Amino acid sequence: GALINVQPEMSLCFKGQTCKAGQKSKQRTALLFCCNDDGSEKMKLTVIGRIKKSRCFIGAGRLSCIYKANKKFWMTGAFFQEFLTYLDNKTLCKGRNILLFLDQCAAH
Repeated sequence: GALINVQPEMSLCFKGQTCKAGQKSKQRTALLFCCNDDGSEKMKLTVIGRIKKSRCFIGAGRLSCIYKANKKFWMTGAFFQEFLTYLDNKTLCKGRNILLFLDQCAAH
């Protein structure tokens, strides 16, 4: 997941100077990106947040992204299975094969 609202730990203006210590934000989001090798064909961005009906994603269908909710901001096996089914249907109708590179997440 990506950390958001996190204060920097170092300053780029003054070499070696550290920033004032504070409590780190616990706000996170998980993102799923998918495209072909040259980037000419991109899938909709999938955003996983904590709130089921986040106000900022009302009408997300118009934004060309998919919003999912999970209390721990995780990509679950169910979310990933849904994504794979969508991807399989999209590529199957075009008669294409695909290769996915994934990390070692338990959901995959």
